[in-house]
Amino acid sequence: MKKIVLIVDDDSSLNAQLVRAFNERGYHALGVLSFEEALDTLERVQPDLVVLDLRLSKTHSGIDVLREIREKNYSSKAVMLTGFGSIPAAIEATRLGIEDFVAKPADVDDILFAL
Repeated sequence: MKKIVLIVDDDSSLNAQLVRAFNERGYHALGVLSFEEALDTLERVQPDLVVLDLRLSKTHSGIDVLREIREKNYSSKAVMLTGFGSIPAAIEATRLGIEDFVAKPADVDDILFAL
């Protein structure tokens, strides 16, 4: 059975690129562009891996999605993509069980190596 990967990034071009690259490597990848879409997808599908953009919008971040994943006790592993690192964000993500941070622009090999 293919492992499921959920890409949560508001950059539609990068999102599509990552979905395509994961699918080409034998995963079943789904891409969403917002916090709300991520929550809706997580309700329907429990992915094996979630790739989160640290800054999703002015009101939500990848940390918010990660918090929801942990509060609902989903077993998904998570990797955070960021072009803007901050110590408080790193501390919070670590506390919530993030696997690693990957700097943008990221590719699938960088993300898989982080796991």
